[in-house]
Amino acid sequence: MNPYRINSSPSVSLSVSADKFVSWSRLSFPLLLDQQDELWSPLADQGWKPFTKSYRGVPLPEKSYGFLQVFLDGGLNQQRMGICDAVAVAKIMNVTLVIPRLEVNPVWQDSSSFTDIFDLDHFISVLEDEVWIVRELPIQYAWSTRDYYATSIRATRIKTAPVHSSTECYGIAAVAPFSHRSFDNLPKSIQRLCCKVNFEALNFVPHIRELEISEYYTHARGRQDEAVDPEPEARLHREIEIKK
Repeated sequence: MNPYRINSSPSVSLSVSADKFVSWSRLSFPLLLDQQDELWSPLADQGWKPFTKSYRGVPLPEKSYGFLQVFLDGGLNQQRMGICDAVAVAKIMNVTLVIPRLEVNPVWQDSSSFTDIFDLDHFISVLEDEVWIVRELPIQYAWSTRDYYATSIRATRIKTAPVHSSTECYGIAAVAPFSHRSFDNLPKSIQRLCCKVNFEALNFVPHIRELEISEYYTHARGRQDEAVDPEPEARLHREIEIKK
């Protein structure tokens, strides 16, 4: 089934728990039969193809001009987009990216690290010809930690100032918070690099992938046991944020 997004609307009422399959009949507004057929019919490909297929990245320069350290907040999807942008920034600046630090989510209180969620070896391998990546900072930069930037204003912490100035003066730039803001006006080569990160480099660790496959087949077997033809289904993703 192709995914569709149902925008919030006064005419739509969904009363389900998170991550449950929602039957089309649970939606409160009626649709004509031809409208339902159009909604659930597969989309024509319209000539679309993966953006990375024709991608040939710019070779790495001989020298890295410092280190880029990013601290990512938000939910997993925002952090994933932040990782894509961090790789893009490292590429543009010709600097070495330190594996991004995932901040503790204030809603879920999840302290998972990058390596708890994503396959680090695969991430580095896929991007080895694109950007320099290190698992941790060299010993001379060991002082650059999240706690260090939380206690005072630091010259190496970047929020609005040019990042280049920090790497040139101190050899390192720490961006905190680092939000995904680099969607517009990027060269196509950088857009393709972001796609490569998102769709090729960022793989979940094996036990998460196994859980996903197990859930899919469990649901598929359940649907096969039904005597009637299955109805279309929508998966609802609920986003919860703390009011400030």
